[in-house]
Amino acid sequence: MKTMGRQVIYANYTEEQLLKGTSEEQKAKVLDIISNSIDIHEQNKTEIKYLQAYLYGDQDIKNKVKLTRTEINNKGVENWAWAFMDWKKAFLLGKPIQYAPLDNVANQEISLLNKFITYEDKDQKDQELYEDLYTVGRAFRYISATPVTEDDESPFELLNFDVEHTEVVYSSGAKHEQLLSFVETCKKHIVQEVNPETGKKEPVTKYYNEYTVYTRNKQYIVDDKDGSLKISEGKPIINNIHLITEYYLN
Repeated sequence: MKTMGRQVIYANYTEEQLLKGTSEEQKAKVLDIISNSIDIHEQNKTEIKYLQAYLYGDQDIKNKVKLTRTEINNKGVENWAWAFMDWKKAFLLGKPIQYAPLDNVANQEISLLNKFITYEDKDQKDQELYEDLYTVGRAFRYISATPVTEDDESPFELLNFDVEHTEVVYSSGAKHEQLLSFVETCKKHIVQEVNPETGKKEPVTKYYNEYTVYTRNKQYIVDDKDGSLKISEGKPIINNIHLITEYYLN
């Protein structure tokens, strides 16, 4: 059966190879992976938009062309996509997901963890994550350490990332280990260009894509502002972990 919304992106590196070498060598490998991932990412985005529209009732029946007796052309949508997604989500998340200890070990720590996820409103974020999962077959979660404050007692931050603009790239090796993840952002800037009609320079708005890239140990910014992809210096990730995790069905 053909599924849509998730064509897996692979790269011909292992994680060890990706993280080996000088800073410039690592940046070159990251840039190579991103440049070879964009086409598949764009295809995934197109399919994700279709599936999300389908969920909310913009379905193929509306575009059906009736060839006979065209004066009778009644169209209606029975939105089983929404019904199935909503039922499955309610079935699994009718009660908030909580962690439980094994063999009565670390009871206090598990209780503290459940307290932290309450601070992070994990129940509502789980609902949103599973809606993405049962709509387009994939979802993304970001978890990062944060300082504890009076307003936020949790030592970590938990977020869901936009499924349309996020990707995880895996190794093409046997283990298919995660190499990196990236988040796409559309940005704009103003440039001065000569108007061919007046011969004068005028401000013109140009749009470009910026990719925030996360490997296990660094964060990079890649953009195509000048027409080709360029990468800036990496910022270290102290905890040496992948901050974005992909959940998927297919």
